Amino acid sequence: MATLDPNSIPGMIEPVERRLLYRLGSELAFEDGECGVEFGAFFGRSTAFLSLGLRARSGISPPLFVYDSFGCDAGGSFRPHVLSFAEAGGVRHLVQESHGRVDFFPVFSFYLKSMMDCGAVVATRSELADSRPPINPIRLMHIDSPKLYVDFKPILFRFFPRLKLGAAIVFQDFFYHWSATLIAAVGALLRFGYLELRETAATSLVCILVRELDEKAAAEVDLAMSSDANVLVFMDYAIEACSRMPVDRPETFLARLQLAKLQWFMERGNGARAAEVITRFFQGGGSVNQTVFNDFIELMSNSFSMEKLYRLDHKGVESGV
Repeated sequence: MATLDPNSIPGMIEPVERRLLYRLGSELAFEDGECGVEFGAFFGRSTAFLSLGLRARSGISPPLFVYDSFGCDAGGSFRPHVLSFAEAGGVRHLVQESHGRVDFFPVFSFYLKSMMDCGAVVATRSELADSRPPINPIRLMHIDSPKLYVDFKPILFRFFPRLKLGAAIVFQDFFYHWSATLIAAVGALLRFGYLELRETAATSLVCILVRELDEKAAAEVDLAMSSDANVLVFMDYAIEACSRMPVDRPETFLARLQLAKLQWFMERGNGARAAEVITRFFQGGGSVNQTVFNDFIELMSNSFSMEKLYRLDHKGVESGV
């Protein structure tokens, strides 16, 4: 396999997250036949770090199964990011635009070809709603795609039952101001005893599966998530749990959890409760740095909702599980 410098691949994950993915891939106790899974590969930077970590192991070299639509709508929220990163990497010519869609799978293939050719990476072009798990038990799962619980549901119902006890799950963009219901879903899994917190790196939260979760259990979690009152309880549970652990740059990333809660209230037209979030944050000694202030401006400039543009990029996500 040709040598690949994964840092040369344009992408959004920070150096601390790249090191995390490589370390998890190389250090987790995989058994024969187990695999890694990734959702949301973009151009393949995270994929490369995960796969290189898996290939660095002595003995077993587990495959990495990757799921991504590898495309977005020409009028959606993601196209500017695709073109910007492609320009920065000198691969703009590989991005294909036609019939109102933007296809960046050729960019992923350009960078990851050697890994795909040898079977280290198995890429599937699929929306989350249509994704199906491999037959292999899963030891490591990197989730860098859904920001909303409705998009996370197919992963919960189809992929979580394939996780081995002790598996590591990396929720990338957990500490993110658009991730309110994903934060709540993780809170539900923590409160019901399926997950334990392990560590954080930038926006990524690492959890360990400590209780096996089958489809019946997934249905119970899903039912609990159908109530806004429960969502708020689970969100608060996750925020409190994170506040008790060492968090990378807490002045930014713990504050983002409060912004996500504020966004959730505003999207539901409950400005009074959103104001309470801000008031309690500052009364509790919270402060806002430039990054968090910029995040707030982004929320406000999008009227505290990205639903319409987000749905353009993720067609079919509500097709059920």
